Amino acid sequence: ANGATAQPSNPSLSWGASSGATSYQYCYDTSNDNACSTWVNNGTSTSAALSGLAYNTTYYWHVRAVNGSGTTYSNGSSTAFWSFTTTTAPPGAFAKTAPPNGATGQPSNPTLSWGASSGATDIQYCYDTSNDNACSTWWSTGGGNTSGVTLLGLPYNTTYYWHVRAVNGSGTTYSNGSATAFWSFTTAVAPPGAFGKTSPTNGATGQSTSPTLSWGTA
Repeated sequence: ANGATAQPSNPSLSWGASSGATSYQYCYDTSNDNACSTWVNNGTSTSAALSGLAYNTTYYWHVRAVNGSGTTYSNGSSTAFWSFTTTTAPPGAFAKTAPPNGATGQPSNPTLSWGASSGATDIQYCYDTSNDNACSTWWSTGGGNTSGVTLLGLPYNTTYYWHVRAVNGSGTTYSNGSATAFWSFTTAVAPPGAFGKTSPTNGATGQSTSPTLSWGTA
């Protein structure tokens, strides 16, 4: 529609039929001057699929019907151009940074970190213990272009698989270039278990000058 916004970068131009037309020609450019330098022959089809348009850009377009007797412009005038504006670009490419892929000995409260994604309105992350290149739950980091999140209370000696993606109104961009580019890390073994000293007892007196210090097992 004339003045339409948030259009894809591969929109289809459509128009009604013109009786007696043997072909249609269309044109589009980014100059709001009621003129076009190039007209494209579209045969008898009443729609044309464009591709590779720039994001966040306003285009001006027109179409005309042709036969051996002349040319008729759509909407009654050679200057009756319509406009549309393409959507903003999807979030920019970015990559995970830490923990490094395959890292071991990680704490049970690791921080997942990644680089910035241009144009992102939210960053979402996921992690689980299944090495299946998928996640059942994605969590938002709260909006904006955040660079990391700290996890809490992970079990020891466990391998996790994680991913992060950037989102805006035009789409989703996965870190490291793929929806299946999961990274892994393994938490450290648990610290030694609780134990106590046994002898000499606390505050004991009269002990040998070569005492034996004893404690329970950890």
